[in-house]
This record gives sequence, structure tokens and C-alpha cells, in this order.
Amino acid sequence: MLRPREPLICMNQPSPLQAPMVHRKNVVGFRQACEETWGREGLAQVTQALSPAVRDATAGLLPLPEWLPVECMSEWAEAVWLGPAMRDEARYRVYVSKAMCLGFGRVKQFLLGMLTPDRLMQRTGELWRGEYSTGELRGEIVGPGRCRLVLDHHPYIERTTLRLAVAESFRTVLSLTRAREVTETHPPAGRPLVVTIRWAVAG
Repeated sequence: MLRPREPLICMNQPSPLQAPMVHRKNVVGFRQACEETWGREGLAQVTQALSPAVRDATAGLLPLPEWLPVECMSEWAEAVWLGPAMRDEARYRVYVSKAMCLGFGRVKQFLLGMLTPDRLMQRTGELWRGEYSTGELRGEIVGPGRCRLVLDHHPYIERTTLRLAVAESFRTVLSLTRAREVTETHPPAGRPLVVTIRWAVAG
């Protein structure tokens, strides 16, 4: 006899007793970027690759709860990588960057546009905690036009595809500040995840 499908535990406020959670704006950005990039067919391809629980929680017409399990983002990222992005890093980076602009970036656009990279580094921990219930993110300026972001104690650092998504997300956020010509490098494995970001320095 089949067991009934168990829904994911979602909530309006994250709890330290629950599994790692992500704010809904990030899931909304991933979903909207998928449809805008690859159309309804691409969106359908991705949603069909999701587990039934994550599909029910994120791909329907009902409004999303404020906080969802991190596995929702992880499955979306993996499904896009294996599906319409065709395991192509350049295509995947374009998608992740658009997702960040449509989710986190859209909500924080005014704030980010006023920040310099050094001011953003001072607020990395605060901004991370507004989006995720677990994990530690530290940022520091390490030279002219160069900063380092270090993420630890979070599920995203365990898989190569998710590390790429995180690194490209960080690069995109920096590009939404006053920085220009922003690039990033990161190792494909290892703990913690260390992302080095560079941008053009005037003069």
C-alpha cells in the first residue's frame, strides 16, 4: 500500500529547530528566471524533474510561504543544470544571475545601488541571515578591486553545482552595487566555500 505524500514543512518564521530554510524571494527568482529564459516548456521540464514534495511546494499557483526548506532551492538548481541549462556553465551562470536579479536583487535593488563593495562586505552576515536560517557568511576587502566571501556550515557548499550557483549569486550581488566589470573565482570543492570577486578599479 502506497503511503500518502508528505508535504514539506514551510513556515512564516524560520526556527533553529527546523531544517535549513530559505526566504521565498529566492525561490520566486529561480522560478521566474526559468520561465523567462526558456519559456513554459523549459519551466515544465524543470518542474517535472523536481521531487513531488518540492514540486507541490514551489511550482503551483498558490502563494509561497515566507520560508521554505533549502532543499527547494537545491532541487531547482540541480534540475535547471541537468535540464535546460544542459550542464553548460555559461548558460547556467546567465540563469542564476537573472534569478538573483528577479528575486533578491529586485527586493534589495535600492539598497544595493547605494552601496560600495566595502560597505557591502560590512553587511554580508546581516544580508545572509535575512535570506537563510543557517550558514555563516563572512566578507572582507582583500585588496584594491578585490574581496573574499567565505560561506560555511551550509548545505550549498557540499555540491559542485550549488557552489557554482552561490558563487555566481555573490558576483551578481556585487555587480548590483557601484562595482563594474565584476568577475569571480572559486574552487569546485572544499570547506568552507571561498569565493574571490574582482572588479574594475577607477584610475
